Amino acid sequence: RITFIRHETNAGLFPTLNELASVATAPRLRFWAQDDVMLPHCLAAEHAFLRQHPNVVMTYCEYERIDENGQTVRPIPFDDTPALLESWHAAQIAFYWGSIAGNISTAAVSRQVFERVGGFGRFRVAGDFDLWVRIAEHGVTGFVREPLVQVRDHSRQFSQTFPQFLRFIL
Repeated sequence: RITFIRHETNAGLFPTLNELASVATAPRLRFWAQDDVMLPHCLAAEHAFLRQHPNVVMTYCEYERIDENGQTVRPIPFDDTPALLESWHAAQIAFYWGSIAGNISTAAVSRQVFERVGGFGRFRVAGDFDLWVRIAEHGVTGFVREPLVQVRDHSRQFSQTFPQFLRFIL
């Protein structure tokens, strides 16, 4: 059930996720990054949501922000996004607010649609944002309105290191 893949050098997040997706056999891909924490009921809650909404091509969930010691640093803000988003609505949210999933650790996608859109593109930064937009064009996006993961927030993260982050944007 588990395949171990080791690289001698760091291939980068998105190429590695593409490689892992290519060997996955399940109909859905659940993404994960670095040192975030999946709450014990996460997969069961996502599975229940998908049983109710089988036409969903991508799901994302609310999340708690924790610090490097696992302490909650920010309460979950109220989010009135509907549970089901048609393609136009997901695109509108992405245009106005940025990455619809907020963090790669909140997202799960249909493997079939992932393959159809070509997986993660060649971006080193914001490759997840690019993928979510392309996937949303292929069907309904589901929002699970409960925190199912804890996303770690600390000063050493790539997205927090402004000069490094800016280098990839320019």
